[in-house]
Order: sequence, then structure tokens, then C-alpha cells
Amino acid sequence: MNALAKPEVGEFINRYFVSSFQRVGTFKINNGQKQGGNVAAYFCAPDGRVLHVIAGPVNDKVFLEEAEWAVTKAQEAIGEAKGDAATFRKLIRKYHAERLETAQEQRGSKNRQPNSNKVDKVLVSGATKKIEDLYRTIFEDILGETVTTKPVQADTPFRNRK
Repeated sequence: MNALAKPEVGEFINRYFVSSFQRVGTFKINNGQKQGGNVAAYFCAPDGRVLHVIAGPVNDKVFLEEAEWAVTKAQEAIGEAKGDAATFRKLIRKYHAERLETAQEQRGSKNRQPNSNKVDKVLVSGATKKIEDLYRTIFEDILGETVTTKPVQADTPFRNRK
């Protein structure tokens, strides 16, 4: 899908976020091709509290829509909460509940990424948890992957023995 390779996506992300990555799963490289593994994008507050998640690969259009939603809702919550952290957290959870309700009313909508409903269900109660307290749930329960620290497995060409 390679959404982050699109210039407009990169520009938006660079304007609003600090990007980083952490490998939490493993995959194989067979004949130079990646096999297995998955990806999740977390949109967090500066203190690492999760505001939104994209679970699984998506195209550039969906990635940008999800990122814009995260920014818009964070800005709305900041404005409405007026510095009260508890109100901010409550609003972020409320926004995920509203998204989930709207999605259920519009069954069959092709505008949402495949795991959106599952993410919103988790974030109705888990939004604003620290990323280290939430990533395992997203990666294992939604993406069906196992969190591991094992290294990437690469095939090695057969070498002639002497």
C-alpha cells in the first residue's frame, strides 16, 4: 500500500506529528521478499497517550483521512476541554464512540479501513492510554499477530561445502 511514500501524506504527517517506529513482530525474508508481519500507525499526544490508530496497511487516501480525523478531533477536544486533561480524555473516547455508532448505522460503507470498527471499540475505553499499554492489544487482538522480540528471519543462499 505504501501510503507514507505519497508526498501529500508525508507533508501532513511532518506538519502535525513526530514519526518513529518500533518493530514488535517478526517476519521472514524469502528470496528477497517479505513474508508475514503487519503494521499499525499510532497517533499520540506528546506524552505518548494514544488518540487514534490505523491497524493494518491502508492506501494513501485512507491514511490521510484517518490522520486528518485524528488531528481534527484532538484540536476539538483541546478547545472544548480548556486545559482539563480528564475532559480531554473523555472527549477523545466519545469521538471514537460516535465513529463506531455512525459506522454501524452506515453498514457496508467502503470509506473506512477494514479494522476501523475494532479499533474504535478498543479506543472507546482505551483512548488516551499510553502506547506501551495499548500496542499489544492492537497488534495481537486486532491484527492477529504475536508480539515478539525475535529477529527477522532471512533465508540464506546454499553455500558449497568443501
